[in-house]
Amino acid sequence: MDVSYKTVFVLDHGPYFAAKCVQPVDVGAASKFEDSKISKSLWTCCVEVALEYRRIMLDLFQRDTKFIRFVLSDSIGRFLTPDWGEDSNRLENIWFNIFEAGQPDPSVEENCSIINGLSLAVEALIQSTKIQIEQKKNGVPVQNCGRIVVVTHLESSENMIDIHRHVGGLIGSHNKLANYLGDSFSPLNEVEMCFVNIRNEDSKSNNGSEFWKNESRKTMISSILKSEFIELYGGDDLNSAFYSLIQRHFDLTSTTISGVPMKEEKCLSSQSANYDIELLHPRDVHKNLAKRLCE
Repeated sequence: MDVSYKTVFVLDHGPYFAAKCVQPVDVGAASKFEDSKISKSLWTCCVEVALEYRRIMLDLFQRDTKFIRFVLSDSIGRFLTPDWGEDSNRLENIWFNIFEAGQPDPSVEENCSIINGLSLAVEALIQSTKIQIEQKKNGVPVQNCGRIVVVTHLESSENMIDIHRHVGGLIGSHNKLANYLGDSFSPLNEVEMCFVNIRNEDSKSNNGSEFWKNESRKTMISSILKSEFIELYGGDDLNSAFYSLIQRHFDLTSTTISGVPMKEEKCLSSQSANYDIELLHPRDVHKNLAKRLCE
């Protein structure tokens, strides 16, 4: 099992994410409002890309091979999905919990910290899936690996260093506990933490710090913990960036099928228009196809 076996999304619900994205969304010319463009909050944009990440993962992989959970972090940490079971991870349950949380409150800043959610993320990763529990009961060695995707806003590199130190300590303490908690918990062998640092478009002009100049960096924090840093801006670019991110996380690639005929619903004639359709799939598909062609 590699780090893609378990994924925990930690979504920052702090006041920074209450801000509106500078990039507006066009709701169409048929709108009764004079201004047909609206602005989503950073929170809404981040929730949308996180759930799209989930959709792609579950569409491509069998439910018992990849698992995902969601944590919300503000003044406290809250599980949006209480365990690794399929029932509790249904989309309607996740949406209900997100709706209950509401939009971030821009006036509340005290005690809002991504640390609160990260503590729950490590707790989630040491919890065994049903398959891991069965393996332990049958005497099969369990490799417990996972990834934490942290969608947040960091002010400086010092913030990230503090988080690295804190998460490293959490992993150490939770691993000690997991050894005494029975089959339902497994010590962590490998953890990858992916920081997705969100900045609003308004802050582009203030991008003078060296901390922000590298859009992607990977660092080994310990023998167990590896960290990756990615800088993204809220808005439409966030969708394409997460589309690339999930391809890298699950070793995916895409194939475009050209000229697929589809009949337009609005077209009165019987003619159909041709479209290009992009399909995501494991990268090995291309390798296997090349081998067959060479046989």
